[in-house]
Amino acid sequence: MNADDKQEYVKYRIDSAFNAYNAAKVLAENGFWNSAVNRLYYAVFYAVQLMHCWFKTKFMPVHILAHVLNSLYIISKPVN
Repeated sequence: MNADDKQEYVKYRIDSAFNAYNAAKVLAENGFWNSAVNRLYYAVFYAVQLMHCWFKTKFMPVHILAHVLNSLYIISKPVN
């Protein structure tokens, strides 16, 4: 993948992630919780694909990226 293709792919994935996130907000505001969670899942999925595309050619293998994302989730999870 050349630099221009990579930049287009990154932009496409950013747009996809934000669109899914915005759809999730609308769905949650209207009480469609299962659909909102589905859209949030895809927002994260697109963001992970974006990060993988961006970092895999620089320095971060996929298994390390997965570990980092999992760690961030655990850190950000509210404690009851």
